[in-house]
Amino acid sequence: MNIKRRLLVFLLSALTIAMAFVPVDDNPIGKIVSSLARWSEANPQEKIYLHTDKPYYAVGDTIWFKAYVTVGARHKPTTLSGAMYVDLINEKDSVTETLKLAVRQGVSAGDFILGDLLKEGNYRLRAYTQWMRNAGESRFYEHPFLVGNGYQEEPLTKGKSSPKTAKTNAPAPVVELKNLVLENDIQFFPEGGMLLNQVSSKVAFKAVGSNGSGIDMKGVLLDDQNRLVLEFASEHLGMGSLNFMPQLGRGYVAKITFADGSEKRLELPKARESGHVLSITENKDSLIVRIDAAGQGMEQTGLGLIATSGTETIYAAEIASGRKSISLSLPKNKFPTGIARFSLFGGNGEPLNERIVFVKNKDRMEVKINPVNEEFKTKERVVLELVSNDQQGKAVAGNFSVAVLDLNKVTFDADWESTIFSNLLLSSDLKGAVEKPNYYFRDMEGREGDAADINRHLDNLMLTQGYSGFSWKEVTRVQEPTPTYQPEKEGMNVSGKLLTLGGKPVANGRVAIFSTNGGIMYEIRTEADGRFKFQGIRISGTLEFIVEGRTAQNGKNVEVIMDEVVTLPAPVITRKSRPGNPYLSANIQTYLENAKKQDQLLARSGGLGRAQRLKEVQINAKRSAAEKLTTQSTYTIPEGHSDQTLVLDKPELCGSLALCLLGRVPNLTFLPYKTPDSFFHPLYPYLRTSGVVSKSLVILDGRKLD
Repeated sequence: MNIKRRLLVFLLSALTIAMAFVPVDDNPIGKIVSSLARWSEANPQEKIYLHTDKPYYAVGDTIWFKAYVTVGARHKPTTLSGAMYVDLINEKDSVTETLKLAVRQGVSAGDFILGDLLKEGNYRLRAYTQWMRNAGESRFYEHPFLVGNGYQEEPLTKGKSSPKTAKTNAPAPVVELKNLVLENDIQFFPEGGMLLNQVSSKVAFKAVGSNGSGIDMKGVLLDDQNRLVLEFASEHLGMGSLNFMPQLGRGYVAKITFADGSEKRLELPKARESGHVLSITENKDSLIVRIDAAGQGMEQTGLGLIATSGTETIYAAEIASGRKSISLSLPKNKFPTGIARFSLFGGNGEPLNERIVFVKNKDRMEVKINPVNEEFKTKERVVLELVSNDQQGKAVAGNFSVAVLDLNKVTFDADWESTIFSNLLLSSDLKGAVEKPNYYFRDMEGREGDAADINRHLDNLMLTQGYSGFSWKEVTRVQEPTPTYQPEKEGMNVSGKLLTLGGKPVANGRVAIFSTNGGIMYEIRTEADGRFKFQGIRISGTLEFIVEGRTAQNGKNVEVIMDEVVTLPAPVITRKSRPGNPYLSANIQTYLENAKKQDQLLARSGGLGRAQRLKEVQINAKRSAAEKLTTQSTYTIPEGHSDQTLVLDKPELCGSLALCLLGRVPNLTFLPYKTPDSFFHPLYPYLRTSGVVSKSLVILDGRKLD
């Protein structure tokens, strides 16, 4: 697919200059745009977002979630993958449980039960499709959360709460850390990637503490003669920016003082004598792109500028002005809401500078939830009206999920939450963790917050956080590698062959498949060579099934040979270093106390709607000898491992064993059966499961009866 664009761009400059934007059809920039279009078509990018029902959980809870799987720069529901995987990972980086879920029209849903044996601590959900594995584990969806236990003697937050929230005066436990240096740190990031002598530039910075979270700081910038250049301080989560013009022959050092009183000196990146600076500022309706050059022969000739959103090219132009300073204005409404990437190329097609910005447009769906009644009685059914409109006010259809919480019991900080907007549009395209991701959408959600401050803080995030999108090197390489993982379609295939006991194929035989937990039951006929294949069996979580074969005349003397199921190895679990949410460990205690009270209330009222957490009971006694009913042989059932035990009080009153068992054992019936050695059983036990009757296994005195 070739994309050919002619772009109209409005120019702004302090100087009256002439610039020519040539068509991008047959020049180096045009070739890069075409390469990106081909690469994007061959490598559509999927993303996943999980909407969970709570920010944290207690042991015994169920994690309910709905999954949204999108593809492409416009985040449309995927039509690529029909299956996805969700892992529950504990704090030891081990997978506790994995779900494989069907994806239909870009959505799915599932749940994890946090069993009573689960230990409290830090957990995370990881979600991906097989196709996403081609882009690497860094592109997977991940959601960290806490699991607490209100019945544990030592609370989850012991030694971790702040002085304001701690419920004990005991000192925090001392943890000895060997061969690990923990200290505050700060990094500086010149806009566009470099500093140039005699060119005014913006330099962003971020200060982090030993736990990886942003911390407050202030500092001064000194030149190499110890003269003060300027003072600066962080604004939000340790981030901020400063503007200055490096002078020829001068070096610069920053003297930093952190909030805890510690200090640090750090040299700024060395300014170059020649090169380009790419800077971007934003006004109400436009993005102002400025390109400055320094050094002999660095006039703006043979350069190219490409602006992308995801893998979609929004603007592309070749620049030939002959000037060392150029400004141009790009209308914001041409960009979808999200991260826009600006790349400056040299005449040989090599990238020189890059800058990412976050564009906010009025292109999102407006969703309102209105209660039908203003007041509701206790336990009264609540009816809500959901209205969804586009930016023009027209009604649009959608697929939604709603989580309802009692804020008196489940408290949280909205800024720390990961929403479908903050994840798909922001966090998923950045390297590393983003603290308070939902803070940057306050103005778009109508919450409190000055839009100018929020957008300035968001731009500092763009300057200090690495972009995790594609690299131009992989886009422009000559030969595209074959993807290792292919998209999975909805459902799974089960295949094999049906043979006689002598090993010959059974043509036109009947093969049935049914799940042990119900919900799946299919039957097909075998081919002339005895082969069969069930296609597109819908899956949901763990699936156990039984395959049964018969001849065309309903004969049972056949053998079902299943094909080997080839499973791909699970993705590697990488150790994640994420700034923790300091409010969660304090908030979860209120939730655990309420869960404990709810359990006690249900126990007093005899409620059975929730699994009861029982206090630990210790029994000190000698084990009594179990009654030995009969001598068993090869086939034995360990004590306590039977699914059901039935003791006949007066077996002598039964006309036959069948009459005694009939009606007492669920799904048990008795039918005539003839063994392979022609022994006839007039009443042989069969089990009826999901409408399918199958011969049961009978063991008498430890020996199999057949």
